Amino acid sequence: MQFMLLVVVALCVGSIASRPAHAEDQSLNRVKQKGTLVVAISPDYPPYEFQVNQNGKQVDQGIDVDLAKQMAKDLHVKPVFKNMSFDSVLVAVQTGKADMAIGGINPTPARRQNADFSKIYYNGGQDFLVNKKDAGKIKDKNSLKGQKLGVQSGTLQAQLAKKNIHGAQITQMSKTPDLVLALKTNKVDAVG
Repeated sequence: MQFMLLVVVALCVGSIASRPAHAEDQSLNRVKQKGTLVVAISPDYPPYEFQVNQNGKQVDQGIDVDLAKQMAKDLHVKPVFKNMSFDSVLVAVQTGKADMAIGGINPTPARRQNADFSKIYYNGGQDFLVNKKDAGKIKDKNSLKGQKLGVQSGTLQAQLAKKNIHGAQITQMSKTPDLVLALKTNKVDAVG
């Protein structure tokens, strides 16, 4: 895909997805003609994408937001961010409601069948967030057996929890701040 190749060549970053490549693809031309780059994000994954209140208005910020703004600038178009739940960002690209998605989107084999991905720019591990009082009790995935684990819907962590953490009671939520609140209020024992 011309547009995706431009993103990969220009920035060599990752976690950016766009429609699959086709020889006749005109995505880049459409973006330039309409004058906007529509970016699907789920702004609840700081420091990559998150929202802050500025003068009573929620404003998208973060590393991924800055990357998308720079891409739009390089294309001489205006960036337009569409905020949605994480499990909807790739669907927005696939259905043409967004030109690209940006965020902590792992390029799984299934996702690669439906979208092009740039190179990954961050390789982290899988960790759990626990309350301080439980830090000695929950030390690894084996400690989560029989525990209540919160994960974000549509994420790699949700898939890994179902597959690898046997005996855990898994609760899925669409937003990371909701998971953190559930942890703080002891509705879950850990957040993946």
